[in-house]
Formats: sequence, structure tokens, C-alpha cells
Amino acid sequence: MIGGCVNWALMVNMTMYTCLPKRRSTANAVQMFTGHILGDAFSPLLIGIIAEKLQSGRPESYFAEFTSLQYGMLLCPLLSALGGMCFLIAANYIVEDKANVDDYIKKRNYQKVTDSNEMIVQAPSSGSETSVNNVNESS
Repeated sequence: MIGGCVNWALMVNMTMYTCLPKRRSTANAVQMFTGHILGDAFSPLLIGIIAEKLQSGRPESYFAEFTSLQYGMLLCPLLSALGGMCFLIAANYIVEDKANVDDYIKKRNYQKVTDSNEMIVQAPSSGSETSVNNVNESS
């Protein structure tokens, strides 16, 4: 759990590196939504379902309830280890994927975007460059 929390910024950077500039905010939002819906929102329900299944057929007691919840919680480290393995597998492809995105950007004549104030809009027919700020001011 600590490894996933410490590496959160790294996961966001991996998403940003491997997506086109126009799609980065959507990719980041999908990544965050998926992580929270599968982790924060769904895990208590899943742990409760597992605990209830383990407790059924046993005599009711505080100890039985405790042990069934304890076994249900064992799913968390298991899924964390699985997520860590998937992270390490994805990390092996980050350099290649980033190179593919950079090549695509160069072929499409995108300017590398580091800040929204630096983004350049190119008119396809005239080839002239207009800054986004000038386009917004004239609209």
C-alpha cells in the first residue's frame, strides 16, 4: 500500500508520457476514476461480501465475525501485489511507448507542450502559427 501511494505521481507521469497532448487530461481522469472506483468505492463492498460468505454456516459470535472480516481483508495485500506486478510490467514498456508518442507528435507537426501558455495552433491551409492567447482574445 505504501509503495502504491508513494508511486502515485510516478503513475500519473507514466500516463502523461504515453498519451498524446490532446488526450492527457482525459487519460489522467480515467486513471484516477478507475483507481478510486475499484479501490476506494468497491473494496469495502467486496470485503463485506467475502466476510459474509465466510461467516455463513458458522455460529454467530464476535470472534467468528472478526475472523471472517480478517480473512476478507487478506484480499487487499493480494490485490496490491498483483497491482505491483502489473506496474512493473508496464514500467518495462515506458521508454518505448514514450518514443512512439514523441515520434507521432513530430510526424503530425505538434509542438511539444509543456505549459498551456506555450501551445501553438497551426492553421492547416495557411501554415501560419497563432498563439492560443491571441485566438482567445480575438474570439
